[in-house]
Amino acid sequence: MQTLELSKPLKTLSGETVQSISFDFDGLKPMDYRNIVRLEARLKGVNFDMDAAVSTKSTSSEFRMATAWIAAVNHNDNKICLDDIDSISFSDLLELEKIGLF
Repeated sequence: MQTLELSKPLKTLSGETVQSISFDFDGLKPMDYRNIVRLEARLKGVNFDMDAAVSTKSTSSEFRMATAWIAAVNHNDNKICLDDIDSISFSDLLELEKIGLF
């Protein structure tokens, strides 16, 4: 199991302080793809359009970040939600990109 020790603690929307997050890539399911693509669009600053979402995903930094984040959200030990990504530090966001290469 992979864990990321955050360089700066994350304050979640529920008020929790998170210092590390774990990832459950094996637990990702096809239904998670929609959330990954939605989060990828959010990171790119564009409107979400599932029909226009077809591209080479492995070359998309935002897709790798989003995949790692959804894998973290799905991990039972983490107390984070999808929208908590807005509170992550930039350096930790870049670490998510590396982790998302799984």
